[in-house]
Amino acid sequence: MDKESWRRGGDSRPAPRGETSFDELAKELAEGKLSRRNALRWIGGTLVGSLLASIPGVALATPQGQPPGGQNCPPGRVKCQGDCVDRSSDPNNCGQCRNICSPSQVCENGTCVSASPPAACPEGIPPGTSCGPLNQGQCFTNVVGGGSTCVCQLTTASTCLSCPPGTEACVILPGAPPGVVGCVTAVCPQ
Repeated sequence: MDKESWRRGGDSRPAPRGETSFDELAKELAEGKLSRRNALRWIGGTLVGSLLASIPGVALATPQGQPPGGQNCPPGRVKCQGDCVDRSSDPNNCGQCRNICSPSQVCENGTCVSASPPAACPEGIPPGTSCGPLNQGQCFTNVVGGGSTCVCQLTTASTCLSCPPGTEACVILPGAPPGVVGCVTAVCPQ
């Protein structure tokens, strides 16, 4: 049985040029060549197929042999912007793709949570004071969570969210223009 005859339910007649399945259905119903029961069965099958195809995950079921992570990622990882990531710990895809944690947060179990403050300045030392071994760092007030950080190296950005990956803290820069923060790229050991 060829493809066209299978589509029409086993009829071996060739389909007239330019007619679609729906045109054939209407014509055969009008001519009495197709019962209402078979017509309803055809329409119902089409509707059910369309409905199932619109439900995510049903029409695109994971084929056998594909890793359960999906889209050729190892188990426990999923595709986000072309990379296989672990959404339970990736701060750029925390809990879902493109959910980015702020520089002062980490991703734990798919949720952005406040990170423990890195290398805090000793209690009572005011911002701007030297800190760290050999006083090579300087204390800066943290933008989020209070406290201060002993900074050995930083860059500037317009917001904490603009800080580069790997930023350990986001700090207030005394005397900086409004809208400029410090992205701590290295804290001083205590």
